[in-house]
Amino acid sequence: MGAEASLLSSCSTDCSPILSTPDWSLHHAQHADRGPLSVFVDRQYKVGVKIDTLALHLRQFRHPSIIHYVAWCQAGGAGYLFTEKVSPLSVVRKQQEELAICLGLLEVTQALCFLHITASVSHNNISQAAVFVTPEGRWKLGGLELVGKGGEEGHAKDIQALGLLVTELLADCSSPGSLQFRDYAKSQMLLPDVARLPSLSTILQHQFFSQPFPAVVQFLKSLPLQTSENKLQFFTSLQDTLRTLPSSVVALQLLPLLLSRYVFMDVTARTHLLPHLLVPQSSSPPPPNTSPLLPLSLYLTHLVPHLKLLFLVPDTCVRMTLLTQWPHFIHHLDKDTLTDELLPSLLLGMRDTDPTIVSTTLRCLADLVPILGPEVVVGTNRTKIFSDGSPGKSSRDCHLAQDKTLTSKIFSPVQNVEEKIILKIGDDDIAMGDDWDDWNDADNDEIPENENKFGDTIKVNQEFKVSDSETSTEISERGRSSEITYNVEKMIKNIEDLDIMKLDIKVNKAKTDKVEDVDFFADMTPDIVKGSSAIEEFEEKLARGTDSSVQSAIGIGKFAAPNDDDHDESGWGEEDLDWGD
Repeated sequence: MGAEASLLSSCSTDCSPILSTPDWSLHHAQHADRGPLSVFVDRQYKVGVKIDTLALHLRQFRHPSIIHYVAWCQAGGAGYLFTEKVSPLSVVRKQQEELAICLGLLEVTQALCFLHITASVSHNNISQAAVFVTPEGRWKLGGLELVGKGGEEGHAKDIQALGLLVTELLADCSSPGSLQFRDYAKSQMLLPDVARLPSLSTILQHQFFSQPFPAVVQFLKSLPLQTSENKLQFFTSLQDTLRTLPSSVVALQLLPLLLSRYVFMDVTARTHLLPHLLVPQSSSPPPPNTSPLLPLSLYLTHLVPHLKLLFLVPDTCVRMTLLTQWPHFIHHLDKDTLTDELLPSLLLGMRDTDPTIVSTTLRCLADLVPILGPEVVVGTNRTKIFSDGSPGKSSRDCHLAQDKTLTSKIFSPVQNVEEKIILKIGDDDIAMGDDWDDWNDADNDEIPENENKFGDTIKVNQEFKVSDSETSTEISERGRSSEITYNVEKMIKNIEDLDIMKLDIKVNKAKTDKVEDVDFFADMTPDIVKGSSAIEEFEEKLARGTDSSVQSAIGIGKFAAPNDDDHDESGWGEEDLDWGD
């Protein structure tokens, strides 16, 4: 109940109803996740009123031709019944073609047969007010407020009410089949004797419901249950059958079935049906062996919305069929549809592991470039790489064209060197154009020499020596060749990784210089200051000083014997000493 109550708060409901009855009013609504819905509203809701019974029976009886129940909730004293988006038949009656009425009566009869045989109940309310139409043109049975237990009497009343509905809807029809079925309804389905009334099974076998249009619908609805032989026979002749029907009927009511996934998975349908359906009729000639079924106006209105959904289906058969017909219908689509809806889905094919899908996707992207421009298809990170060297162009372009042979000769010896030329994809590391003067002068001195393995030295920046016998024309040509040689080698040195929009030529050279070992712990060595001892200080001072200065510095005088003024300066004298012999 909480989830259903939140549905009411998240829906935007139209204030004005499209239909009002004494029991409820019908409004259109829009939900962010569920899409368009319809809301039956009873502002004076009480338990047991008709809208309460309608919600109960719609939730109980589920059938493709009965209105699909979504949710039921109560708020503010009102009851809200959410269903698939439908409109009353009385509102859209004038928009229904004769074939649409035929198919609608078939679907209503099938829903009534389900109630009688499977559910064992009677509808008890068959009328135009009980019939609703979806945006796709499918008729749905509603008005289940009076459903009751089945019985012969109740079933007979439903058949009589169905006969009356047939005569009302076919009153203005003129086709022989419609007139015949209307007469059958008057003579057989409105009999007062209930015992003589035909059963619903007998009514469904009438020739009126065997016309090509309802027959095609019934086969497509039961396509998964059909045998391979029946599918082969059906799809082989389906193109011719569709041409007998009005284009508006095919576009409005058959496209959802014709573009289903089951159809795309069938080999015969991919060959005999889908190429004629995916290509519109236009002034341009169609592809070979293709005869489009839909006019361009109906194609854009009804088929393109299905086309957007088909590109979201992750199925190989669906994607390959669309890619095969891609060049034949993209020129008829507006740029917003191509850019916002189809291009993002198309780019997913680039990431698939199937090489066939990837290669076909690349071809389809190439078809988009003339329509949307390269900036939209491949991005804005592009630069001018190639120049036109034909006569009459700029001098720079002429130089490129005249020296093409010389440039190839410059590249040829590089193939003998132990260097690998790599083509890479980059983004914004190169800016190549007609003007070669943008290269920095500082880089001119950094062009290395390439050592040939066979002993030949190839200098990247060659100086062409001109002999005295050469004419001024030859001198000019060699000068231009030298400039081209320099620019090409300079480009090789400076280009780095680019993306898909830029061409990168990168030379990986073998390293010949040895890399010195780096001591990463050099900065971590502790610097411990060691104090000098007295002996070390003495030796140091003694080594660099004179005798007098050393004696003065270390204070030898204070350790000498004191002078005695009274002492005889003459000393002992040698005559007083007897050293012996």
